[in-house]
Amino acid sequence: MSQWPNQALPLWSLHLDAEAAISITFNHPRVSEANRCAANLARLLAESTLLGVQAVVPAMVSVTVFVDLSVWAQQIEPSLLDKAEFWAHQLAPLAEQACQLETEQPIGKRWRVPMCFEAEFAPDLPAVAEQIGQTPQRLIAQFLHLPIRVLMLGFAPGHPYLGFYPGLSGLGRRATPRTEVPAGSFGVANGQGVLYSVPSPGGWSLVGRTPWRLFDALRDEPVLFRAGDTLSFYPIDRDTFWRLHEQAGAMYER
Repeated sequence: MSQWPNQALPLWSLHLDAEAAISITFNHPRVSEANRCAANLARLLAESTLLGVQAVVPAMVSVTVFVDLSVWAQQIEPSLLDKAEFWAHQLAPLAEQACQLETEQPIGKRWRVPMCFEAEFAPDLPAVAEQIGQTPQRLIAQFLHLPIRVLMLGFAPGHPYLGFYPGLSGLGRRATPRTEVPAGSFGVANGQGVLYSVPSPGGWSLVGRTPWRLFDALRDEPVLFRAGDTLSFYPIDRDTFWRLHEQAGAMYER
């Protein structure tokens, strides 16, 4: 197995998570590089004709592959003694290729997402801007200018982690987390962003809010965004926020 340049780490490692689930974890010390490889592998698996792959679930630095065990039973070679060895043999070429691709390849949808940056919805915006030596207006301009990728979903249903924001890499989480963050809030910390899909506790600095419902159990597709999607924000005012918020509620009423 190859190693990262100047690093005593293998490019990736494989783990049997369950009887029919295998995780490939990328070991680069920089999360952005490991995530690039995970996103590339998810795309390669989606495009491949590899037998037995039933579902592919990308995370921040890993990809979990759910497989059909009957394929292992039918195709196992005498030299491959167990499931881990069999699937390592099957997945190794794609994992190596994923690391060699220089940039992550888009695998999802592109979205234009309304975002309100007024004080009511962005209580931490002034403090974040001051901490990184910018004005709130310039920080908003950066959020609007830079399309951002959904790195993974986690923490809550449909809760996307976004990256990366290099200018915010030195910004930690709040010293005191909030006990409840409104759904749709846009938070930043550690060079990443999140969109809160449901009301929940949270320690990220809040710099905006979207009126869209990121998770709705009554929809045919409850989760709005997927890992690999690309988001571009456009600004809206308070009145537009509440109008779109009401429209979103009416759209999914049952």
